[in-house]
Amino acid sequence: MITRSVSEFDPQARSVLERVLGRSLSGSETLQIEVVESPVRPRPPRPRPPVTGTPRAGEYAGRLVVPDDFDEPLDDLREYLE
Repeated sequence: MITRSVSEFDPQARSVLERVLGRSLSGSETLQIEVVESPVRPRPPRPRPPVTGTPRAGEYAGRLVVPDDFDEPLDDLREYLE
C-alpha cells in the first residue's frame, strides 16, 4: 500500500487528488481518506459598533459653504483644458 499525504493548501493538491481518484476508480488502488484538522482556526465575526445616533437632514447646514465658482476650472489647469 502506498501512502500519499496531500494538504488542502498545496497548490498541486487538486491534480494529485485527481490522479489518485482516477487510479482508485479503475480498481488499481485502494483509497483511504483521513480528514485532519485545518491549521487555520475560523474566527468569529467582529461585533458591530454601537449606533450612536440617527443622522438628521440638515444637521450640518451652515458648516460647509460651497463657493459659486466650484465648477469652474482651476487657474493652474486652464491651459490643459483649452
